[in-house]
Amino acid sequence: MDALVEGSLLGKGNSIEVTIQLVDGRSDSHLWAEQYSSEASHVLDLVADAVVAIGSRINPSGMAAVPDATARNSFDQIDPRAIEAYAHGVTHLDRFTRDGISTAISQFEAAVTIEPKFALAWGQLAAAHAMYSLHGFAPPRESIAKARTASLRAIEADGQFYIGHSTLGWTRLWTGDLEGACTSFTAALRLNPSAPYALHGDADCLMLNGRMAESIARAREVLAVGPFSVMHNRVLPYHLFLARRYDEAIAAATAMQARVPQFSMNWFFAQVRWQQGLFDMALQAQQRELELRNDRQLLAAIEKGFASAGPTGAMRAMAEALAERAGGSYVDPFKIAEAFARAEMIDEALQWLHEAVDYGSYEITYLAFQPEFDVLRDDPRFRALLERVYGERFQEIIRVADQQRP
Repeated sequence: MDALVEGSLLGKGNSIEVTIQLVDGRSDSHLWAEQYSSEASHVLDLVADAVVAIGSRINPSGMAAVPDATARNSFDQIDPRAIEAYAHGVTHLDRFTRDGISTAISQFEAAVTIEPKFALAWGQLAAAHAMYSLHGFAPPRESIAKARTASLRAIEADGQFYIGHSTLGWTRLWTGDLEGACTSFTAALRLNPSAPYALHGDADCLMLNGRMAESIARAREVLAVGPFSVMHNRVLPYHLFLARRYDEAIAAATAMQARVPQFSMNWFFAQVRWQQGLFDMALQAQQRELELRNDRQLLAAIEKGFASAGPTGAMRAMAEALAERAGGSYVDPFKIAEAFARAEMIDEALQWLHEAVDYGSYEITYLAFQPEFDVLRDDPRFRALLERVYGERFQEIIRVADQQRP
């Protein structure tokens, strides 16, 4: 690491003081220090000042040492109560638990209730709604609709701020509007070339256009922007997995687990190891994940299935248990289809993939690239499903995805 940023924040009534130091990552010597103060209602401008100043020290030729008046006044005065609610929301969002994301939604809603023109809070509210469903806590279509509404409110509040365009791009991608999604991500990156959600979205657009190497390079940029964010860490391992670069995917996920130990990657290790044919390692990782979740039902199913028919039997038993659970509570059909595909149960996998399309499962976007479904690829019914998902771009995306197959 070349340099570290250290700092402290002190609240004094209605004002805030921030002291920031830039420290050499090798010698621990202090390279630069500065103190900033602001009224609490202008704290986001204070952040902008600090960012530009740090950037000028890291790359003097690339940034002005002092932000100009336009940059300095990029945020309207914001009620400190809204800023506090927003800060609490961001803190809870990255915990990636049901309670954490639910609390984040409540905090962002409080922020925009106080400040209806707070574009950043509207954008994060959109992201929080999306993440709530991404982790299986709500049906996708319901959450995507809420995310889209919040995204449009962010753009309405400030169309020259990047985050509304970023999150609108994701709602378009998840509803099959690939061209509109990529247009939104491009708009966001034009406003902020380091916008993490837009960088992630652009990585997906590059992949869908057959530019897998560039897609992975973009995923590395996402990681550089948010090295300690769970959401932004997940992009690189997943894109390496879709590119079937399995050893690199394992290495990236292992590094992620070290950076964000609060988020288990055992489910991902199980996914990759299965594709590598390392079934015992895959099942061990799957069992560790279920133990962390205290999911005794699925643990028992795997053990019983393995005892009767080995690894494939374990996957069949888990898939059947998930399908039974779906009768009483929401379970992402895509996950059920994955388990059936690993058990090489073609009809059942296709049935649940159709359910996943009907439900609007997020991962349907990557259906053509998902390695688990290689067992389905020569089935005309799978090709028909891909045409349903990708529409006019069906043939193009199939050609691109087939290039990734061994």
